[in-house]
Amino acid sequence: MNIVIVLNHAIGILHVLLRIQLELSFTNIDLNNNFWLKNLVPFLNTYDVVGGKVVYSNRVEMKLNPFIMKDETIIKKDSPVNFLNTNNMVFKKEIWNFTGGFLNYRIEDLEFSWRLLKKGFKLFYSSKGLVIHHDNRNPIQNIKKYLQYGKSYSKIAFIHNMSFSFKNERILDRNAIFDYLQLISLPFLFLLASILFSFLIINTLLNISGNFLSIFLCIYLIFRR
Repeated sequence: MNIVIVLNHAIGILHVLLRIQLELSFTNIDLNNNFWLKNLVPFLNTYDVVGGKVVYSNRVEMKLNPFIMKDETIIKKDSPVNFLNTNNMVFKKEIWNFTGGFLNYRIEDLEFSWRLLKKGFKLFYSSKGLVIHHDNRNPIQNIKKYLQYGKSYSKIAFIHNMSFSFKNERILDRNAIFDYLQLISLPFLFLLASILFSFLIINTLLNISGNFLSIFLCIYLIFRR
């Protein structure tokens, strides 16, 4: 009997935890700290949607996302960064049911945030709810992903008649951009060297072919007599 009670208690706790996860949060199967929900959920008493800080485990991906946000920021249409990342987002299930969820776009979190803002929902960012996002794409996959981002962004900007708000405020980490340029400089130099080496090889082969052709023509003219 005691075993049954303990088992039922454990199942009940698991059911509650799963219900909290399904009804309140999106983490995109990322690694969150032990106080993730505890740090974000209280803000739902004031705001409709709450997003937390996202740190990328992939160094390249981190450099590709150099946005700076204050520790606590109210997200508005004209905010320097006017969307929340679904890698780390918390909201009540009623909002999901009201909006109908995500559209089938590559940057669905941007579209979702803009749709909520236009409907008057309050969005809030807090760095307290930290999530570590794992992304192991190779450089080619990253290029394809960001090309898809650009394509989707143009569609979403047209649909909502909105765009990123570039005020005078500093929203990009210039050090991150400089680091990223350093990061890609080595592959770029390798690619440039490969192209130059290829031209050198082709030029050498053409010279050799030209010499062989000249010798062949000379021999042909000599022995034709």
